[in-house]
Amino acid sequence: MPSLVIVGAGKGISLNLSRKIAGLGWSIALLSRNEASLKALAADIKKYAPSPDSKIIYHQVDVTDPADLRQKLDWAKSELGGVNVLVYNAARVGRLPRSMK
Repeated sequence: MPSLVIVGAGKGISLNLSRKIAGLGWSIALLSRNEASLKALAADIKKYAPSPDSKIIYHQVDVTDPADLRQKLDWAKSELGGVNVLVYNAARVGRLPRSMK
């Protein structure tokens, strides 16, 4: 199953993108600074998934901390069995890891 990771998930573009991609049956990892809003977002997006097998997961991340960002990207990759698409939509830019190897 294809997978998507969104850093800076929350509203606007990332919300609409998540809904569309979930509707195609992709698994999605949502990363953002506010865990409470991520929980609500994940519940909303899950409604658009055509299959209960679609994984919609989330985790809080501090994008200004490269080690935290790397750890959360590795977590998402492990949980989803790989990452096909990474969308970096965070309003605040930290140091993005060079690769998802």
